[in-house]
Amino acid sequence: MITLDISSVKFKKYFDPLFPLILSFLPTFIPEKRLVNSRVTRHKWNKKIPKSGEFYCVSLDWQFFKTKVFFCKKHPRQERITVKKNLNIFSPSLASFYASSQTKKSPVVGFFLNHFDIKNRPYGAFFLISFTGFLLETQKKWKIFKKLKLKGKVYKNFKKTVLIRSMFSSEMEVTRFQGARLEEKNGNRGVIKKPILDGPQGSFRAAFEKKVQHRGDVFLRIWVSIKLEKIYHPNEFLLTPNDFKEIWGSCIFPKSKSFPENPQF
Repeated sequence: MITLDISSVKFKKYFDPLFPLILSFLPTFIPEKRLVNSRVTRHKWNKKIPKSGEFYCVSLDWQFFKTKVFFCKKHPRQERITVKKNLNIFSPSLASFYASSQTKKSPVVGFFLNHFDIKNRPYGAFFLISFTGFLLETQKKWKIFKKLKLKGKVYKNFKKTVLIRSMFSSEMEVTRFQGARLEEKNGNRGVIKKPILDGPQGSFRAAFEKKVQHRGDVFLRIWVSIKLEKIYHPNEFLLTPNDFKEIWGSCIFPKSKSFPENPQF
């Protein structure tokens, strides 16, 4: 038999028996916050599709916290790691988020919570699992890229040489992407040459392998690195009044802010 002497006044006042209470022992020192890279799979019983950039309640080892999760994939031929829009079922994916540094192969469970789930927690809506997996590695810096698709229109056609507009907003942007590859819908490839000074703002000249369609659309695919927000909020829903949870579902956690270098919690 284990006897606990709880000195927290908030815990005694706002304890809700509908929430399970799990006891665990954590180290006395404050672990360092790092970027966690894990391998996760979408739960087949949850109908909601997990999307990148949303806030999730993550259970990592014995810690339960709120953070922003990005689902990624690694290309086999390239070392580039790109962001996925959502997490498909039966297809394992990488998940990156900020958390305390833990050992490898630690279990990871993600929950997506809102005010509707909290109001219906007696019926089990609170415990819908979005994804499960395990931890792969932790790093201080991690480069993640997002794919962008820019669209431009051809307003003058000289067979294989064309003039394009509505893709860039200034001449500086054109010079920055000078030499980049363009592509049409039919697979015709081209290269950005030089900006046009007398034409519309942001227009440029491009050369293609084959004859380009008149008034056709041209696309430019680029990779842009994104910065992951340093968001980490520990569990505090047991110290919140029950009525306050029902009215403000998102108040079980504080508002999203970047954590300091030496947090105290």
